[in-house]
Amino acid sequence: MHALLPLIAALGLFLGMANQLFQLPPLALLFPAVLYGFGSGEASPASVFRKALFSGILGYTACIYWVAVPLEEQAGIHWALAFPAPALLATYLALYAGLFALGIRLMRDRLSPVLLAVFAGLLWGTLELLRGTLFTGFPWAVLAAAFVPWPELLQPVSLMGSYAYSGILVMVVALLLETARSRRLIPAGIAAAILAACAGWILYAWQTAIPTTSPVRTTIVQGNIDQGQKWVPAYQNGTVHRYVDMTLGALSKAPADLVVWPETSMPFYLQEKKEYLSVVRDMVISEKTPLLVGTPAYAKGTEGRQWDTLNRAYLLTPDGLMNGWYDKEHLVPFGEYLPFGQYLPFLEVFFEGTGEFQTSAAIHPVSHGNLALGVLICYETIFPELAQQRVAEGANLLVNISNDAWFGNTAAPDQHLHLAVLRAIEQGRYLIRSTNTGISAIVDPKGTLIARSSLFRAETINGIAATVSRTTPYHNAYTFIHVLLAGACMLCIAIGMKRKKP
Repeated sequence: MHALLPLIAALGLFLGMANQLFQLPPLALLFPAVLYGFGSGEASPASVFRKALFSGILGYTACIYWVAVPLEEQAGIHWALAFPAPALLATYLALYAGLFALGIRLMRDRLSPVLLAVFAGLLWGTLELLRGTLFTGFPWAVLAAAFVPWPELLQPVSLMGSYAYSGILVMVVALLLETARSRRLIPAGIAAAILAACAGWILYAWQTAIPTTSPVRTTIVQGNIDQGQKWVPAYQNGTVHRYVDMTLGALSKAPADLVVWPETSMPFYLQEKKEYLSVVRDMVISEKTPLLVGTPAYAKGTEGRQWDTLNRAYLLTPDGLMNGWYDKEHLVPFGEYLPFGQYLPFLEVFFEGTGEFQTSAAIHPVSHGNLALGVLICYETIFPELAQQRVAEGANLLVNISNDAWFGNTAAPDQHLHLAVLRAIEQGRYLIRSTNTGISAIVDPKGTLIARSSLFRAETINGIAATVSRTTPYHNAYTFIHVLLAGACMLCIAIGMKRKKP
């Protein structure tokens, strides 16, 4: 049985997160449960770390297997070389799983069972926070994301954020596991589980009426342009007219206050392609509807470059003018830029086509009328701090434009959507998500999917979002919550280190 524990942990994480078989959110809790079991057992610290690391490698590889897809299908890397990529990234993620189990093992004999369970939650939340920050961050497969299909349970995220809520889930799991060792803890374990579940339901019911400033009739266009043809110049004309025709068709059925096209939906420099720009402008002017459109752009170079290349979202206002834009702030390493490329030029041989994008100062909300759009391009939506920044700067509506076609028909689009939902709950904002091949959606501030598209289908979504001006407790106490989380974790360690082992 002990030999099967890493497999049980990995399978729980895989089936608890979004996947293509079936998803049952509570199964994700098997992952921290097994890691906690390793740490609270009798094995040596080194053995505990190895077992937890192995469990993490299995679990995270199963969750992010899709990392190999763009390497093989788009970059042309042989499958034998592409396949290890998700395992390598999973190994990095698994280090945090190993540190969690190791931390439990080192504190096991120094803290009371209840305090050890509390420490487990604080440690897990702190490690997720670190994972989302260090080395540009990669907060994928955070534990809270597993419960997006059950938004009733996720409402505490608006109070404490996803990292702290993940910690609460782990604390409850740890308390329940401790009840197996001490019957005196059974009431505490049951009470914690009931309280965690009921808190979400109570908050969900309490926030039935979400205070909004004004409704926003929204049209999302999902063009479903083949990734292999998207950047071929011969297909540019067809791409432009597909998006224009789909938009006109959707607006003929339901007028809109905002139309959103995906990331790089115009796969060329729209600012210089006058023949295509005029087609888009004519549509916007005739329909008198603002359009947010993703496209590459360029600007005067910085840091000695002649030109800077940017991943941009333009807002075309009803008069046809580009009155505002947002440039992607958090670029994808090895995808949109090459880390340390200036110091390690030989890497360009292995990552040809990267290192071309830069950032700019155009990162503020894009405004028109009563709309203040907090734009998040592609995987920027997985970072809580970016959504926090947009709302702090006045965004009353979040917009995520993306192109998940890179990852094919895998679990990646669903997982990406689930992380975007967490941002809507954390910030108490409606979120509009427009993607090239899916999944496009409208999400309300409680994490409910008002509408969503299918994968790999050309579709339009007509739905109602709304602007929201109030801020959540999490937003208001953002820095304090994260400092408290890490500080309380350190305090538990300090308390444990002062106590002698029995």
